[in-house]
Formats: sequence, C-alpha cells, structure tokens
Amino acid sequence: MRVIPTMVLLGVALAAVGCGGGGDDGVPVVVATGYIPAGTLIEEGMVSVQEVPADLALISGACTDTNMVVGQLTRVPLAEGEQVTGIKIGSPSQAVLGCSAPDDKQY
Repeated sequence: MRVIPTMVLLGVALAAVGCGGGGDDGVPVVVATGYIPAGTLIEEGMVSVQEVPADLALISGACTDTNMVVGQLTRVPLAEGEQVTGIKIGSPSQAVLGCSAPDDKQY
C-alpha cells in the first residue's frame, strides 16, 4: 500500500532535477502578439515566432513559421501569447459568410 506515495515522491524528485520532461530544448511556435478576434485576416505583426520548451509546445497542428499564418482567417478568437494551430485558422476561401433574411422571411 506504500506504492502510491513512493511513486508520487519519485515523480516529485524527477521533476526537481528536470528529468522526464522536455528538457531545455526549445521549439519554435507561432503566437498571437495581441488579442485577435475570430474572423480576422491575420497580417504581419499580429503574430510572431517564440521558442518555447518542447513540453509546452502544442504538437498537433502547431504552426512554426509566420508565413504559415499570415493571410489566413482566425476561426476562433486568439488571446495574446496563444499558440496558433491549423485548427484555429483557415483560408479566406473557406470562410462561412453570415447573412440574414428580411423579418417577413424568417421562420
């Protein structure tokens, strides 16, 4: 029954010496330089590349170069410092435009 406390202590000890994580290796990720609302065409200066520890990088669909992002539309709002992934952006040709019907034509 002492297995769980031992495992917890082992995990704390490994974390304290930097084992079991991403180490000091940084990876480039594209982040928002400020708040970007959904539906915004991303322009130069709205995003930048930052080096982050590998264990903090969003691996799935992470953008690593601003050229991958500039000219794309945000599908969701992006907070300042938020990593940009392919699922959060899309080509302007994929945009869904909203429209409204006159009051007498709405159901």
